[in-house]
Amino acid sequence: QLNELLGYKIVNEINVFHEQEVLQGSLKINNKSETKVIEEETLRLKDAITLLISKIKNQINQKELEFAKFNEIKDKLQEYIKNELSKQEYEHIKQNIENELNKYTPINLKSTLIEIQNATNNLIKLLNESTKEKDNIDNLNAKEQLRASISQANQLLPQLSDNDSEITKAKKSLDVEIQKANQAVASNNTASMLSAKTTLDAKVAEITKKLETFNKDKEAKFNE
Repeated sequence: QLNELLGYKIVNEINVFHEQEVLQGSLKINNKSETKVIEEETLRLKDAITLLISKIKNQINQKELEFAKFNEIKDKLQEYIKNELSKQEYEHIKQNIENELNKYTPINLKSTLIEIQNATNNLIKLLNESTKEKDNIDNLNAKEQLRASISQANQLLPQLSDNDSEITKAKKSLDVEIQKANQAVASNNTASMLSAKTTLDAKVAEITKKLETFNKDKEAKFNE
């Protein structure tokens, strides 16, 4: 039975030096061996069989756990593609992930524990690297969009030259938002830049509307 167990494929993944040593020792037993020696070797064989069965079960459990982790990270990557990489600007990241996932299609419970662990670790690394790359793209886009909004706001500033108190107040508030936007650019924080853009765009829209109303009223009074 020990010899049969040692022939299992999964045993190649386990340290079975002790069991092999016991098996070799048992092969020395013959008809001339003393009864006590035979009994001792029989006991050693039984213990070795029990130990090896335990090792095999443990290895199978480890493989099942690791395979579950492998499937979990694989699902996370597929969800990441679906939920985060739909835009064309992320196409190269999406393609890279899909290529790597295809590479690990052969991984299953018949794979060795080391093969499953390596695949899992590589996919975890891939998700981290892909997330970082997407974050960098988002950061650059946010910075570019915010700078465009700052440029638009700066073009509006000279138009707020009237001494009217409301226009002067609007100019000051716009200047404050431009300063905040520049600080957000300097911070290089994506969330801060997106927030600053939203606030600045809203301020520009508000003041542009206010300026249009002011100019219309001013023109109407001039024509009276």
